[in-house]
Amino acid sequence: MGVTILNDCRIGEGSIIAAGAVLPEHTVVPPRTLWAGVPGKLRRQLADSDRALILEYAQNYLDYTEIYLAELRK
Repeated sequence: MGVTILNDCRIGEGSIIAAGAVLPEHTVVPPRTLWAGVPGKLRRQLADSDRALILEYAQNYLDYTEIYLAELRK
């Protein structure tokens, strides 16, 4: 949300770019890392437990979306 990714950046699989971050041109983001800030910088490697928690939160977000949309359809 609100991330700016400039030209020729490469984002590795399973990486997360924090909200509001700005990745400068030609930034290479390795797999399974967390990047944040302006300019975006490597903050840390993501562990398997981090990935599981992120997927759980993402599923919760999707579930709430379905509930919200169902309410709108009433």
